[in-house]
Amino acid sequence: MRRSGSSRAATGRRIRTHRVPRAALRAGLRVLRRRRPEIASVMGLSLLADERDATWTDEPLRALGIEPRSVTAYAAQVARDA
Repeated sequence: MRRSGSSRAATGRRIRTHRVPRAALRAGLRVLRRRRPEIASVMGLSLLADERDATWTDEPLRALGIEPRSVTAYAAQVARDA
């Protein structure tokens, strides 16, 4: 919800979010693995992101000359440019 709140503040519009239980993500991942691998991948990544804390740093981006920014800053820029 935090991310949608950032986008709402920047755009002034409500952004819908859907909550999916972890068990449903696990089941969908298994069932869709062969028939719809792209959806299974998204479900697996969602499950992984929900279960583990992010441990990455901004260093690889900075090494490439990219200055990282927050979701709020990005959403505000997109809203200004629209």
